[in-house]
Amino acid sequence: MVWRHMHPSNITRDVFKGEVLRDSIEVGLHYPEAVYAPKYYGYGESGSFSDRRQRVREWDRALLEVAPEYVLVLLRSSSQAIREECSPIQGPANTQRK
Repeated sequence: MVWRHMHPSNITRDVFKGEVLRDSIEVGLHYPEAVYAPKYYGYGESGSFSDRRQRVREWDRALLEVAPEYVLVLLRSSSQAIREECSPIQGPANTQRK
């Protein structure tokens, strides 16, 4: 269930202590879901019940209520760099990647 992992309320509280998290780094969060769901998975289209563009704005507002100092950083990479990073590891099984 992708939604469970992308929803911003999952990062707002320490599940063990029930308190607001003070420091957290999230990569992707709910933005990839908003982009890829309608494009590749056939749900979340504009105007639908699960409109991802509308939902991402709702999630943004909810996140900013509990984390007003939240900083959004755009990470960019070339497709070639991603291919190289995701290529199979050559050599012994215990070789670490860069």
